[in-house]
Amino acid sequence: MTLRYVGMCALLVGVASTLQAGAIKPDEIQMGVVRSYLEARAATMQEATSPGDVERVLALCTPNVVYEHPRAGMTRVGVATLRTGMVGFLGASRKASIVINESLQGRDMVAVRTAVSFEAQDGANWTPVSRSQVWVFELDGAKIKRIMEYW
Repeated sequence: MTLRYVGMCALLVGVASTLQAGAIKPDEIQMGVVRSYLEARAATMQEATSPGDVERVLALCTPNVVYEHPRAGMTRVGVATLRTGMVGFLGASRKASIVINESLQGRDMVAVRTAVSFEAQDGANWTPVSRSQVWVFELDGAKIKRIMEYW
């Protein structure tokens, strides 16, 4: 065995393990979907937003997505229902930020604790709002099928 042959084998093993290690895992895809969802949601909470921003949120969901807000006792089902609700709030907030502080992943689910801040319109005034919020997402592959918001 020549030194050149040994070097080439070592190079091939290194490339193969780098490619394998660099493969995107299902957990990473699902965490990426959740990050994209939260970024898109924050965009819908800006003063200058549009129905197109709502569509970017909904594109990450299954057609029969279930949205739950246990504290408000609210459950909504389906993209059309969520669209109607979200469009009704466009322009009612501004300077929104959603930052993930912690996450926990399981089989087809991601839970995140976030810091949510924005200004809410109150008549002619804007009121600062800041809260810690937990979101639980159930996923079907790279689409969100259930969202639970706790705050």
